[in-house]
Amino acid sequence: MSFSSDGHFFTCGADGPEIYIWKESPTGYIVHRKLVTSRDVSDEAFPTQSFSTDGQSIVTIGRTRLQLWHTTDPSPSASSVPTRGRWNAESFNIKFSLDGLLAVTARLWDNTATVLDLKSGATRLTIDTGTAICALGVAGNTVAIAGDGKVTAWNLPTGVHALGVRADSNDSVRATRLDRLVPFGLSRDNPEFVYMSPDLNYVAVTGRFWSIDRDNCDIYDTSTGIHLGRVRSQNGGPSWFTPDGREFWAPREDSKEFEGWVIVRNSESDVARLEPLGPTVGPSGGPPLGILP
Repeated sequence: MSFSSDGHFFTCGADGPEIYIWKESPTGYIVHRKLVTSRDVSDEAFPTQSFSTDGQSIVTIGRTRLQLWHTTDPSPSASSVPTRGRWNAESFNIKFSLDGLLAVTARLWDNTATVLDLKSGATRLTIDTGTAICALGVAGNTVAIAGDGKVTAWNLPTGVHALGVRADSNDSVRATRLDRLVPFGLSRDNPEFVYMSPDLNYVAVTGRFWSIDRDNCDIYDTSTGIHLGRVRSQNGGPSWFTPDGREFWAPREDSKEFEGWVIVRNSESDVARLEPLGPTVGPSGGPPLGILP
């Protein structure tokens, strides 16, 4: 099941390739559309789906292809993008730009990311990152990739003539090594949870590290690599950054409440620091849809 960020739509799958879109109405949710996705006959896993930030697009995830749908488009067909090899939904990573124009996708631990144009369904950019990908982010014309203990950023080409462009790690505009030896991206047996803020300014890393408790979450400035602080995160999540990137929230241990931290940046030195929010403070508007402690 997947919810749009505004709560107007949600999707759910069935015992087969069909996915149903439900739309909010005065009397509750009603069935809006049925999507018949492409799925190999031999596939055991049913396709899953993710909404774009503006709720206008849906990407369905199969074993060998991605399909792009639009919630208000009655067309029964969809744009289709083949994947590199076979994958399952658990290894799939997708992030959408806040304006709903772009999506960046990658298979966890792979080193290639694909940027999709959500309006046309075409591949905008393919990036050979040279990094075991743990997290993705896209904001404006910048894509950021986290993995192998660093965060690397690329500027997207502009204009329709740039569709299908390929980039590699040598074309990156910035590669920032985090200031502590955090080996995320190095172990498939002990996966980590890596969260990137929507503005790409910060990354939060939690996992089973050499000398770090799994319930600890470290937050870094992606442009400097400076470690801002360590917070507690129940079993690695569910956790999230607020849309403005200024706050990070995680469930309290053994509790159904959330705990938050605010990132404060000094206007003169441009140095950021992490400060806990008060114990009576809760997430503005509650947690994102689909996130429960």
